[in-house]
Amino acid sequence: MDRRPSGKIRQESSWILESGLDESEPLKLHISKLLLLIESKVERFKELMSVCDIEIFCGFSSENGQGGFVLDAALLKQIGIIPLDLVLDLYPS
Repeated sequence: MDRRPSGKIRQESSWILESGLDESEPLKLHISKLLLLIESKVERFKELMSVCDIEIFCGFSSENGQGGFVLDAALLKQIGIIPLDLVLDLYPS
């Protein structure tokens, strides 16, 4: 159903799905939760990947400019199987 039949067709759009976890939770848990959803519909995601870009986008910041995170080998393998790009956007203080 077209909501604006007279409107122009967009060449780009985005859909954002958040993990639903509290921001204080480790980055690994946020990614894992999103991967569970993607894995449950992996064939549909693969179909979509043939016509659009899909990525996991993560923002990371700390109050003092220090900090880090670990994405262990199992999680990286899980991302690679689908395969998805992982974008890390860093926000130092």
